[in-house]
Amino acid sequence: MLTWTTRALPPLTAGRQRHTGVRLSDGRVALIGGRAGSAAPPSDGAAVVSLGDVTVLDLETGTLASWPGLASPREGALAWDLEGALVVTGGMAHTGMEPIEDETESYGYREDDGAARFPVQHESRRQPRSWGIGAANTRVGEHFVLSGGMCFDAGAFVYFSAVRRLDPQTLDWIACGALAIPRYLHGAAAVSATELLVTGGLRSDDDTESKLEELDATEIVELGGTTRRGPPLPFAAAEPLVATRRRARPGRRGLRRELPGSGGGVR
Repeated sequence: MLTWTTRALPPLTAGRQRHTGVRLSDGRVALIGGRAGSAAPPSDGAAVVSLGDVTVLDLETGTLASWPGLASPREGALAWDLEGALVVTGGMAHTGMEPIEDETESYGYREDDGAARFPVQHESRRQPRSWGIGAANTRVGEHFVLSGGMCFDAGAFVYFSAVRRLDPQTLDWIACGALAIPRYLHGAAAVSATELLVTGGLRSDDDTESKLEELDATEIVELGGTTRRGPPLPFAAAEPLVATRRRARPGRRGLRRELPGSGGGVR
């Protein structure tokens, strides 16, 4: 029988939400970006901001260390550990909901002898617009794979069908397939060393750009090959989520259940 214990750890430098956590290969945990200020009552006048700090928690010593901040503060980012390099990509900047999915940042945190405990390199590089937020990140065989996603562009929400894998040497994202149905907030899992199963998710087909559809469609993507439809999920999709359209204000979109619903373009 398993016995669970709880132990105290140091608090973060500031409260936050929508940040990303990833376990590093040396056992530490990196906490990346996030959002601060949105939990305060409007009367407090607190500014809602996306955070750019990278904090590393050492579970053995119970201590926190600050790494160089992100070049682009972001919330909802994706992150991977490449056995000595922390890679951060995607996400959204809160102000105006600006997508920053075209910027990938990496931290090389170990020398060849494994002695270094802090970053020895921090690099930021631009990438083709590809995924924004809500993409699925999955380990498929030896590859780190991104699928789908959504961003806000030119007044509309845009949904992506691209499937890309990370080149660990160049940190470039290489096209290796495409979804038949563009989507975001979907599930994804490796079903073999070369195949990715994608299930459910959200997208909008409505020309008035006011509804989100919960998908029951499934697909299997063979990396570098074809995409084939799978059986639908064994339950009916819920009724479409209806957006409440309001005049856009910087940093806010009027929508029930905090789901973006204006815009139905696909990429």
